[in-house]
Amino acid sequence: MSALPKKEPRPTGITVFAILYGIGLAGSILLIFFFSAIPFLGNSGSLGMLTPFLVPIFIITGIINGVMMYALLSRKSWGRTLIRALAIINIILDLLHLNVIGIIINAVILWYMGQSHVKAYFNVDS
Repeated sequence: MSALPKKEPRPTGITVFAILYGIGLAGSILLIFFFSAIPFLGNSGSLGMLTPFLVPIFIITGIINGVMMYALLSRKSWGRTLIRALAIINIILDLLHLNVIGIIINAVILWYMGQSHVKAYFNVDS
């Protein structure tokens, strides 16, 4: 009888990231409902004109947050890759906007996702 490979416990940072993505998903859902209700509230003004543009953005953001939360909690290696890619994109955008706090946050995400215990959790060799 061969022993099954030992499953790495989920790192706390992965749980924290998954919770943050879940909060982002919940926020996106709330914003979708809010902006979808604005045209029915009567005199919505310029906010009502933005609704057709903002709702699809919040839908896409919600889908990304949901997929990322799922990937982290289910140990999908592509989730780690996607988080790293999004962090790199965000660093570039933050550099363009001179957003120092965003650069630091995304650099920490990149650093954390490269740690050996995180790689072990996602069964990634390099």
